[in-house]
Amino acid sequence: MAANSARRGTLRLLAALAATPVASLLPRLARAQDRGGRARQDVDYRIIPAQPVPAGNVIEVVEFFWYGCPYCYQFEPHFAAWLGRQPAGVVARRVPAAFRESWVPHARLYYTLEALGALERLHQRVYESYHVEDMRLDGVDSIADWAASHGIDRERWLTVYRSDDVSQRVLQARDQLQRYTVSGTPSVVVDGRYLTSSGMTPGAAAMIPVLDSLVALVREQRGSR
Repeated sequence: MAANSARRGTLRLLAALAATPVASLLPRLARAQDRGGRARQDVDYRIIPAQPVPAGNVIEVVEFFWYGCPYCYQFEPHFAAWLGRQPAGVVARRVPAAFRESWVPHARLYYTLEALGALERLHQRVYESYHVEDMRLDGVDSIADWAASHGIDRERWLTVYRSDDVSQRVLQARDQLQRYTVSGTPSVVVDGRYLTSSGMTPGAAAMIPVLDSLVALVREQRGSR
């Protein structure tokens, strides 16, 4: 009982942190940025081996996440808000981080939602179900039951969840974890070269100013070519 109470208290704290405006964290960002407002290499971000990016002048942003990660849950509303205001010429995608076999069901969940066109509606609900409602979503049946409770035909869900296409997407995601040298979640990679993570900033929400700084850095670099 005491452990459950402590867990609920922790979840309520994380929920409150997730709702904290980025602006209220700005005083804590002095460590994260120099006086010119730029993120600092090897402090707030690091350079990774160059990865393929879309052709043309668009800047790609990739978020690596795990539904069971409390820091990803904290970061999600801030990243969603950033996506809503992302500047022209920026494209973003998410990659579920299946570091362990026990994380694979959540990666399959993500790609199944995407295949069924339900990702926009239910992505945040997965986080809430796990972190607020304490649903583990750790197996085929529990995940299928969850999907059915949100209006998706259970048999259709299972067919897609178990499909070769979803299996291939998960394998590709795991390969990207290695190629992008991701070591924790949430992590964000800009232009296939610059990686920041919650472990490099004062908190998950503080990744957003670093993300903006990295996008600006890429724009400057491209403008000087």
